[in-house]
Amino acid sequence: MTSNLPQVLINLDNHVSLDKKNFDEFLAVCSNMGTTEVCLSSNNPIHIYQDGAWGKATERNIQTEEISNLVSGLFGISGTTILNGGNAIDFSHEIKVQNSRKRFRINVTSITERAKFGLDLTCRLLDGRPPRLSEIGLTEEDYEMFDKSRGINWVTGPTGSGKSTTLHAYVRRTVEGPENELNESHGSQRKFRFSGKRIVEYAAPIEYVYREVNCKHGFVVQSEIGRNLPSFEEAGRNLLRRKPSIAILGEARDKETVAQIPNIGAAGHLLYTTFHG
Repeated sequence: MTSNLPQVLINLDNHVSLDKKNFDEFLAVCSNMGTTEVCLSSNNPIHIYQDGAWGKATERNIQTEEISNLVSGLFGISGTTILNGGNAIDFSHEIKVQNSRKRFRINVTSITERAKFGLDLTCRLLDGRPPRLSEIGLTEEDYEMFDKSRGINWVTGPTGSGKSTTLHAYVRRTVEGPENELNESHGSQRKFRFSGKRIVEYAAPIEYVYREVNCKHGFVVQSEIGRNLPSFEEAGRNLLRRKPSIAILGEARDKETVAQIPNIGAAGHLLYTTFHG
């Protein structure tokens, strides 16, 4: 053990139990090191992914009970109930690092470890800020295809191809306006604007947030499936009561989600979604 290790790693190797407080401290260290993934798996050291490879971050093995208690601290006591029932959970988590906030996507799945119940937690660092169109090589002409009043806009592609990133670049353009408008002054007088759009997103989990976006032409409200609502099936019913200009279903990846799409279209809403393919 070298003395220049972060204190949180020294504590964990000295059998300080893993909890939300020291996990958040560990994530802060990882985000500063350029780590993109963290894995906690029963009876294994904590592993981290950076520079294209996995490596051990601790020498001590993390126990199933520690991961279970951590899930309760991060997600809530219902998380362990869901996992014990044979279902995985996906949710977002956020921490403060100095003067900024870091956002993470967390998946927890039950595993069989030495013929016993175990847990595997994967945590991915997210950008959190939706990009502008120009940052991912898109143009105003591309946006015009999405800027409709009703119908379904699909963003398709394989895993990791940037489907969600592309979708949220369009959303940012909708609420922020074109880039050549960003530096325009509108004066100090308060005005009511009635051309804006209300965008309602349902995601599992929420990856991009809009707190740092200048939402002059609309606003975004987000519900996380599994945390705010139980399922995408319920989301389909819920959004019809919320009068969205645009509805977003994070990914049409199962029968439950796909079944909602005709109902949303029939109600006259514009829908954004992604599809793996």
